Amino acid sequence: MNKFFIIFMFVFSAIVNASDVVVLEETIPSIRSGHELINTSLYMNLKTGEGFAKTMVAEDEYYPYPNRWCQNGPNWPYANCFPSQRPPRIVFSKTTKIEGLTLVDDKAIFNGAEGEVICGTMGVSRIFKIPTLYLSGNCELSGEVKRDVNSNNSILVVTLKTK
Repeated sequence: MNKFFIIFMFVFSAIVNASDVVVLEETIPSIRSGHELINTSLYMNLKTGEGFAKTMVAEDEYYPYPNRWCQNGPNWPYANCFPSQRPPRIVFSKTTKIEGLTLVDDKAIFNGAEGEVICGTMGVSRIFKIPTLYLSGNCELSGEVKRDVNSNNSILVVTLKTK
């Protein structure tokens, strides 16, 4: 019973220390459900020391007809036909400043309600020798598209989750 209580307290303390900060909430054009591609990434400006969130939302356009290609087979042209897929259509793209994310020396530090959280360190990539932010796993940037039932638009919500 004691071991269960200790494990429960450990898990509960990890949940309590986590916090979510909404970085961006914006209305975007309507996207079909299940066809959205959301790309979010952290970006640090080395000159000013400020942190940004780069967000891109694209819609996966899937057209089963009329463009399709078929492989030659025993039942050609009726078997082995595959629908074509076009490149995703970019619906929204924006870079937003994250309040509280700063670069101190070589560390990306987020100052939130829970205190300071080290999100990662700046370094140089091995192959291309360009500045790179190596994340520590304490911060996670995630995006979600919610449907607005009152209008024909979608709402993009980007959150920064800290541990």
